[in-house]
This record gives sequence, C-alpha cells and structure tokens, in this order.
Amino acid sequence: MFIIIYFISFLMSGLLFYLCNDMTQTLNINSELGVVGGNGNPGLFPWIFLFPFFGFFVYGTFKYSMLTLTKLAKAKKIMIIAGSSVLSFIILINVYIQASELRKKIAEVSPSYTKESELSLLNFWSNSIFFNFFTFLLVILLTILVSAGTAMLKRNIPRAG
Repeated sequence: MFIIIYFISFLMSGLLFYLCNDMTQTLNINSELGVVGGNGNPGLFPWIFLFPFFGFFVYGTFKYSMLTLTKLAKAKKIMIIAGSSVLSFIILINVYIQASELRKKIAEVSPSYTKESELSLLNFWSNSIFFNFFTFLLVILLTILVSAGTAMLKRNIPRAG
C-alpha cells in the first residue's frame, strides 16, 4: 500500500512542479504601462492543495533510499554523497544565475523597481526557473544526499547495551 501512495505522491509532485512552471507570468513590456504584472503569484497556488503529496513524496524517497543505502558499503555511500552533492551544486548555481539574470532584466524594464535588490529572486516571473524538471531533480538529489549522510552516521553510531 505504501508503494502505491508513494507512486501517486510522485505523480502529484511532478504535477505540482508542472503547474507552478505553467503558471509563470510572462514578462510583457508595454510602452505605455511599463511592465505588466499580476496580483500575487498564481504559480504558488497549487502548493496549497498538493503540498501533502509533495511532503509524502520526500518522506518516501528518504525512506526508500535509506533502505537501499544502509545495505551498501561505505565507499559506495561516499560516492553517492559526492555525486549528489556535485549535481545539486550545479543545479543550484544554474538556478541562481538564471534568477539573477531575470531579476536584472526586470529591474531594467520595470519602472516599479529602481534597484535589483528590491525584487526577490522568487517572483511571479521566475516560477519557471524555480519549478521545473531540474529543480524537481534537485529535491530528489538533496533527499538522497541527506539519507546517504544519515545512513553513514547510522552505521558509525555505537549501540548502547
């Protein structure tokens, strides 16, 4: 039963990232009105309904990776930690660079902002940067990284008794 709920949570989490990406407001520049925006961030609305599925997906990924990783040798765990760390770092840097470039562009074209620092990185124009396949993969990689670290610590902790 757990595997069915986990699979449904995986699909719903993918849908969550897809909806957040799809609800990204396009940056329209109108010569009379400046930057046409919106009222709030509609891309964050799906989180209200789909967050429980996302939470269960992260929990299930942690649980299944812990079951797998505790059976592996220490060298393989270290390789998994190193690999997921490097891939996570690459994705994080890429997301940060894309968001910073978008923030610069918004600050240049929008009369509402005089400095880049006035605009947050997560806004209704940047949902497609923060909610896509690579950031979904980042969630999985970070969950595996934490579970691999926990599996390493679990073996090294002496048992009382």
